Amino acid sequence: MMVIMSAIDSLCVAFVFFFQAEDGIRDLVRSRGLGDVYKRQVKTYNGAIGLNADTIPSLTIIEEAKRNGLAAGLIATATIVHATPAAFIAHQDSRISYEAIATDFLKTDIDLIIGGGSQYFNARESDKRDLYVELRNKGYYVSDHSLSLIHISEPTKPY
Repeated sequence: MMVIMSAIDSLCVAFVFFFQAEDGIRDLVRSRGLGDVYKRQVKTYNGAIGLNADTIPSLTIIEEAKRNGLAAGLIATATIVHATPAAFIAHQDSRISYEAIATDFLKTDIDLIIGGGSQYFNARESDKRDLYVELRNKGYYVSDHSLSLIHISEPTKPY
């Protein structure tokens, strides 16, 4: 049998499979867990965000970037507190703790956040906090409308 390689095949070096660290279960890691593995090569347990298998917070890739003086941002087409983007900034024992994940955005000096999920920032049920106000107080430009981005000419907070 003859195998014909396509242009994309020349870019593929290997296939990688990641497994979660739970009682020897060989179940493929879901997207959130994959974020933890990719960002820090740390195994986690299913459902956690930014915690290792022993429930200890692991440094996120955004925290690492900021620690090294780099600019860092997070953009998602889903809610910004969804498990996959949250894996790059948050530390929570449950991927569905959306309001707690939103609070984690205040703990890192991230430079840019674009995504949905405003209800977890400004219409919170757990504590009635308005994280938009808190982000503005930290010097962030906050908007609910993408068209407002065209009016930004200078960063509102220094790197």
